Amino acid sequence: MKISIPKEAITQIMSDYDCSEKEAAKAYLDAEEKSKEIFNSILAERFGARKQTPGSLAPKIYTPKEIKNHLDKYVIGQEEYKKRLAIAAAYHFAMIKYLSEHPDDVTVIRFRKKNTITAGPSGSGKTYSVEVLGDLLQVPTLIIDATDYT
Repeated sequence: MKISIPKEAITQIMSDYDCSEKEAAKAYLDAEEKSKEIFNSILAERFGARKQTPGSLAPKIYTPKEIKNHLDKYVIGQEEYKKRLAIAAAYHFAMIKYLSEHPDDVTVIRFRKKNTITAGPSGSGKTYSVEVLGDLLQVPTLIIDATDYT
């Protein structure tokens, strides 16, 4: 799932509320999330509880090999990058699943989040790979173009 924030909306929020671009983007995403909650609560109020389909309860946890195979279908080349991205994504979601399924078994003082930075020449498939990965995992992806800052 890809999330795009209209530049005009961010500019308008920055202008109207005298805030930074980062604050405006966060406010936009928070407002969008809140509007979805309100939308769903109105539907639930009108129609009752939402039907649960068998696959809607928990997202599928993919292995690094499954992720890599999916990336291979859409991204040409970049074999080492696709392997590393697949391992990082699989580890992240497996850890989240384990911690949510075993909250009493594990005491986490500090969960060390493993962020991933992608760097490379223009046109090498960095953004596209992350978008394809986000679509497979059905998670929102936030792509920030850093060319304005370099």
